[in-house]
Amino acid sequence: MKNPSPTRREQLRAAEQVSLELAHTLNVLGITLPSLGIDPVSASGTSVAPLIDLGRVPVDMARRLTAVVRRAVAEAAQD
Repeated sequence: MKNPSPTRREQLRAAEQVSLELAHTLNVLGITLPSLGIDPVSASGTSVAPLIDLGRVPVDMARRLTAVVRRAVAEAAQD
């Protein structure tokens, strides 16, 4: 038996939860994305799942984020 697709409310709740989790995780690393949140256009529609908008990021935050991702990639390559 196939699992039913999540309802729109469940999709929005999941998007909100992952947005909060991402913000918390990045904050622990000293990275703040000021506009991080649910994309309002995708959230108001019904044809696609809600998207997480990473927003407009200051250059220094983009540099920090890049450094963290590079470290993660390097660690994954060593495994």
